[in-house]
Amino acid sequence: LTHAKSAAINGVMDEAKDAIDKLLPYANAIDKMAALSLKGSILASSRQIQEALATIVGVLSDLGETIPQTFDDETLELLFAQTLQSIRENSISEVRKFKLASPNDEAVPIIRFYDMAVHLSHLLHTNMLDIFACKSVMA
Repeated sequence: LTHAKSAAINGVMDEAKDAIDKLLPYANAIDKMAALSLKGSILASSRQIQEALATIVGVLSDLGETIPQTFDDETLELLFAQTLQSIRENSISEVRKFKLASPNDEAVPIIRFYDMAVHLSHLLHTNMLDIFACKSVMA
C-alpha cells in the first residue's frame, strides 16, 4: 500500500494501480478499503469517472450497502421518501445525542465511500447524485 501511495504521489498512476491490484488479494479489510479508496481517487484524477464510480460502488456493495441498479425518477422518488421517513423518525434530542464517529466505527468507511460516490456521480447523471446523497444520509 505504501508503494502504491508513493507512486500516486509521484504521478506514476499506472504503477500505483498495478501495486493496488497486486495487494488486494492479500490485504486485510482495512488495507483493502484504503487501497480501493486510493484506486478510486487515481481513476477519478485520470478522468476515468465511470471506472472510479464502479470501484466505489463495488466497495459499498462489499460493505453490505444496497445500491440501486437504475437511476430513474421512480427510484429517486422512492429513496427520497425513505430518507425523509428515516429523518422524521429521529427527534432533535436524539440527534443531539449522536457522538462523532471514531475511526473504528463501521459507518466511517461507508460514509467516506458515499462521499466519493456523490462527488463522482454529479459528472455522470443528476439522479445519481441525488440517490447517493440520500443513501449517505441513511448510512
